[in-house]
Amino acid sequence: MIYSGLIFIIFVFWWHLNNCIRYVRSLTSENDEKAKWKKNKFEVSTSYPCFCLPFKVCRHWPIESIAKIIVTFIDMALKAHGGYESSPKAHIEPLRAMHIPMLLGFFIAGWIEILVYYQFPLPKRITQFMGALAFIMESFVMIFHTHKEDLLQTHIHRLLALTMISSMIISIAECIFPNNFSLIALRGYFALTQGTWFIQAAFVLWPLSSNPYFTWDRNSHDSVLYTTMCYAYHLSMNAIIFIILYLIIHKFISRSIKFNPINQIEDDGYKLIINENDEEN
Repeated sequence: MIYSGLIFIIFVFWWHLNNCIRYVRSLTSENDEKAKWKKNKFEVSTSYPCFCLPFKVCRHWPIESIAKIIVTFIDMALKAHGGYESSPKAHIEPLRAMHIPMLLGFFIAGWIEILVYYQFPLPKRITQFMGALAFIMESFVMIFHTHKEDLLQTHIHRLLALTMISSMIISIAECIFPNNFSLIALRGYFALTQGTWFIQAAFVLWPLSSNPYFTWDRNSHDSVLYTTMCYAYHLSMNAIIFIILYLIIHKFISRSIKFNPINQIEDDGYKLIINENDEEN
């Protein structure tokens, strides 16, 4: 769970960084004499160029989409290997097997992004739809994941399912309004909460110490109350983190207008993974 949580956190910060930069740049007044670039229309992408890479040629590749494919494939392989049992016949243990479709949606979405990047004739907004489908698959599996587990584990997974459902609803709305910054930020916010809650759940369910001060009573209603309180803290702290990051980016770009920061984040020929035949995009 820690591995999955870290992956979500890394991707979310990357998305939020790029979305905030593009959104702040879109707010530049066309009459601003200090601005050395033309006002940019805010366009969202499901994947962004890795402008931080040292080699310019690498910035033309859909690195983020490739990374999604690799990390989800590794995670699915680990789940399948860890749940493999040879008796009474070869099979994957059901609880382990249920994790595979939770990752499969993101794995397929990565491949679709690559096809769109290389301009295969796919339906418009297919990348947004596949992102929503990934959250839908993840949510349905999580809802029925632990109906026979102890009280604390069931409650933790219910809170996780609630987070995934929120991401699912917002992703569906994003398919209709693909360039709405508020929806994009909300989707990233709940994805970040999913990542931080994955890590929190790992330490609650499998504590590193046997010290009673660091272990939770898994059948106590007090533990349920405490985990709910922890979840509320995750919601509030992640919102603060998102707001602070946005303010830092806004301040940085505002102070660096005279240095023409567009050159610092130039795509270098990278094609945003959007549907070019979609007029609204």
